[in-house]
Amino acid sequence: MDAFREMLELARQKMLSCNAQEHTQIIAALSTCGNFYYKVIHNPLTEELTDEKCFIEELVKNQDTQLKKFICLWANGNIDIPSFHFRKLLCDANCLTSETEILLQSVDGYIIKTYSQIFSIAG
Repeated sequence: MDAFREMLELARQKMLSCNAQEHTQIIAALSTCGNFYYKVIHNPLTEELTDEKCFIEELVKNQDTQLKKFICLWANGNIDIPSFHFRKLLCDANCLTSETEILLQSVDGYIIKTYSQIFSIAG
């Protein structure tokens, strides 16, 4: 949980400094190579997916596409899954595996679920 705490704290700091709008998300990820990545998703409701594509391009450029841990912090402070379109992009780029851990908000605080516990992964 220590890596998630560090990731969440940095995501909250980035949210405060990014001029967040109603649907802004901060994506925080830890790769299997041990690198941290953060990205502001200004509007996950747009079909252009510009910010999301930039996030994946950075992973690909660094040859570091396998994510070990993942957080999606929304502008309202909730921690939840990212948009469907972003999840699809991540899966298409093989960034999310069945073992990728995702931090989620729960009634009692936070829970950690693997991608396969949240979604059915084919193949």
